[in-house]
Amino acid sequence: MLAADLITTLRGALPTEESSNLIAALRQDPLVWQSLHDDAFLAKVLKKAKTDPTVWCPANLAILGLGVEVSLTILQAGLNPLSDSALGLLATSKFEETIATRQIPATLSQAGLIALGMRESAATTGSLEAIVESILPPSAGEYKNTYQVWRTPLTAFFGMLPDPNELLEILLPKQGSKIRIEWISHIILSDPAPQETQVDTLYGLLSRVPLGIQVGWLIDLNRSGKKKIVVELASRILDDRKNETSKGQKPSDTAIFKGDQYANRVMETQYLAELEQLSENSVEARVLLDLASE
Repeated sequence: MLAADLITTLRGALPTEESSNLIAALRQDPLVWQSLHDDAFLAKVLKKAKTDPTVWCPANLAILGLGVEVSLTILQAGLNPLSDSALGLLATSKFEETIATRQIPATLSQAGLIALGMRESAATTGSLEAIVESILPPSAGEYKNTYQVWRTPLTAFFGMLPDPNELLEILLPKQGSKIRIEWISHIILSDPAPQETQVDTLYGLLSRVPLGIQVGWLIDLNRSGKKKIVVELASRILDDRKNETSKGQKPSDTAIFKGDQYANRVMETQYLAELEQLSENSVEARVLLDLASE
């Protein structure tokens, strides 16, 4: 099925107010979007969606693509091993094989099997942190491949957890880590939630990292075409900082260069100018840039 035909089919099958957000989320992940071009699979999804609207989440789509009898509701109820021990062994083996080979999954069903393996390993060890550590790139040169290997499995894994936000918390970098940030953004934007919910989730995470990481994160989102989301997030960050300043509270993330207050002020001003630009306040951005250059 051609992409234009798929979009037309989805718009015809979904309520008008939901179709735009849902289609944007489905298109975010290449393997999710690719799977829906299969007429037989799409028909199966549309049939199930009539009674179960949650079928559109990547975890559910991945399980449906696998053709296994696994209830997402049960997976989300508690982090316990799969009742089907043979499937659990197969999924764990696929996860471990992917760690070793770093091979990008070719289909959504492959990514779903890897995700089940990630969940099975987490259930056995009781640690999501160990899962995240095991998939990080072994070297800077393997960043792009590693990102693509785990992008879809992480997105499906997120939907299989009792507390999916725990995964986002673990992925959240304390220092600049592009791959962690991009995985988080991909997971959130692939989830077919209203855009307001996506913005709230991203903001909750952005508010916990330093200003420099916030700016870099928003620049990456802007480059990926998420302008409306970026404008909202940049405006919220600026409003919060202004409110803190008006209350006499100094933001805690301004010390970029240790011991150099002047350099800190200049860098902070440049970051704030970038936020103003991202929030479409170009005049205020120019004023701040002029201040930074004095």
